[in-house]
Amino acid sequence: WNALTIGAITEKCTITDHTYAGWHPLAPAGDLSPLSRTSVPWNYEWPVKPDVVFEGGNYGVDPSTGAGDHLDDLALLTTHHRLQERLFTTTGDTSAATAQAARMAAQIYADKEDLWPETVRCLIVHSADWTSAMRGHLPVHPQVADKRIFLRRYGYGIPDLGRALRSLQNDVTIVVEGQMQPYFLDGPTIKTRDMMFHDLPWPSE
Repeated sequence: WNALTIGAITEKCTITDHTYAGWHPLAPAGDLSPLSRTSVPWNYEWPVKPDVVFEGGNYGVDPSTGAGDHLDDLALLTTHHRLQERLFTTTGDTSAATAQAARMAAQIYADKEDLWPETVRCLIVHSADWTSAMRGHLPVHPQVADKRIFLRRYGYGIPDLGRALRSLQNDVTIVVEGQMQPYFLDGPTIKTRDMMFHDLPWPSE
């Protein structure tokens, strides 16, 4: 359950290939990519997944059949696995999104090479935010169940590398790496054990 689980969203909604004149994108901009999975149907006690989402491309809808299909215009560019045949190809869905998450983790490590893996995971999630399209799925006065369904669709949103690495727009992130054991088993009873206090560096004024 502690693995960073990646979902896919899309901002790709423009079809320029004249071969597909009349086709339209399946998913709206800023919303879930068509093949992204969610944990909405999972049991209440199970974890909320995905944790974050990255670009996964979109599908085009054939106006004559209403069926969705892969279009290069709505996919992501990547290198081909047989360079002697061709240099580039397209990719998409959660595979492409996961590759971008791995890239972001590598960029964080390149900037702060001594971080724990758990800290890198936390910085990725902590830097995420929801698009306006995602927020549009929340009712005006959401209940707890509405928020849980929302999180089970989008996780915590799209991560931002700049926000993960630096305090931007008055956001302050305090990173504390350490160990603690919050609970222990006393016979058949679970009891609390360790607690850690941290002084926040607020300006005195």
